[in-house]
Amino acid sequence: MKQMIILKSAVIGLLLILACTRMSAQQIRSTYFIDGNQTRLQLNPAAIPNQGFINVPVIGGVSTTMASNTFGTGDISDIIANRSDADYFMNDKFIRKLNMNNKFNASVNTDFVSAGWFSGEGFWNANVSLKVDLGVSVPRNIFEFMRDTRGMNLESWFDYSSEIHGEKLDINSYMETGVGYARPINNRLTLGGKVKMLFGIGNVRMRIDKLGIKTKLTGIDPHKDWREITRQEIENAQGVASIETDASIEASMKGFGLVESNRGYVNKIKRSGSLGIAGMGMGIDLGETYKITNQFTVSGAVLDLGFISWSKDNSHRASSNASREYSFNIHDYADAIEFSERLADGKVLDVAMLNIIKRKEKKARTTSLYTSLVLGGEYKLLDDKLTLGLLSTTRFAQPNTIAELTLGTAYKLTPMISFSLSYSMIQSRGAGLGLGVQLGPIVIATDYLYFGNNTRCLNAMVGMSIPLGTRRK
Repeated sequence: MKQMIILKSAVIGLLLILACTRMSAQQIRSTYFIDGNQTRLQLNPAAIPNQGFINVPVIGGVSTTMASNTFGTGDISDIIANRSDADYFMNDKFIRKLNMNNKFNASVNTDFVSAGWFSGEGFWNANVSLKVDLGVSVPRNIFEFMRDTRGMNLESWFDYSSEIHGEKLDINSYMETGVGYARPINNRLTLGGKVKMLFGIGNVRMRIDKLGIKTKLTGIDPHKDWREITRQEIENAQGVASIETDASIEASMKGFGLVESNRGYVNKIKRSGSLGIAGMGMGIDLGETYKITNQFTVSGAVLDLGFISWSKDNSHRASSNASREYSFNIHDYADAIEFSERLADGKVLDVAMLNIIKRKEKKARTTSLYTSLVLGGEYKLLDDKLTLGLLSTTRFAQPNTIAELTLGTAYKLTPMISFSLSYSMIQSRGAGLGLGVQLGPIVIATDYLYFGNNTRCLNAMVGMSIPLGTRRK
């Protein structure tokens, strides 16, 4: 049940994402070594393309990423299904493959409008994009606890104790309007940068530092065979169950609300009305490319240095650091039934379990963007038709930093047709084969090809643009 907590967070995150229609993105790497491709700008603002462009609105630049250190696509589908009869956690195979800390990240980037053009020696570009990020961290013992409680009988409630720590959820969603400029400083060094205005849509940060569950039943000898216990003993039995939590939620979103029960605890999270701007911020991207020789180039970039300040009226806080008791009594067992059913129902969304209390005082919040560090090197062969490269990306997301190392190769068949192959070795645990194709103005790519329900990483990018200006040699 405790898992409901953290994955409830995850589901909140997913609801936020679905409410926004898309998610914010870890950039696609497979096309980075396709010479002159405009998608390189997403990873380095100094990577000037060979030609100006205007992306087709909305579908001109869409990328999405999902990665987990444990869960395959089939597992994630089961967890998010949120059915009362869910039983995926009863499967020993599922439990055995869990890590002590199970991580899941998802992101999407959608360019509503973007364009780039040459002006003199420099290259300008501008975009309006939607970005959303979801990150979840779930300890293994959450799922073990759910399995135990699903199969628990009355005898097991004589003296039960479980304590879980470390669930985390982070969601961030915002609109970005950016203007970038890149210029060769000399025939070896090119510098680029982008300044971005940010319009915050939603941000959720949840931490479950402790969730302890204890039960105690008195009036019945715990060592006595259950079949020998008399009806009188059962009727006279007294006991309590308690849920002790240390948890916090910080959320900023227009129309977001925490609903309290008659007892004063938050038991529901709701959103009413349409989405809107809940905060404002700024960000910058900085990048460079340097030709060590005519064939060998190194590059580096720092992306998304910035912040969003969320308004006081659209920000909410709730926390708990207390124990809530449920009484067990043959004449008054409503709370006991509520308690036991909540533990065993298999749902992943149950805010009431946290025993959190909404803070009445409202305060503004400031959150940082998820900064990325990108380092690359590439070597050209066969009259610059073949490129071999290595790319390192580190994204300081929450709650999990995402690092990847990618080997890539690209071949230019004609100035308008290129292909790329890549191998990303960290997130996919050695199964990260990628493919990129540029057919004139259309670009399709993935860093992680799909290999069935056990696939732990997936991403994809589709780009469609209209050429602008003369193509550079």
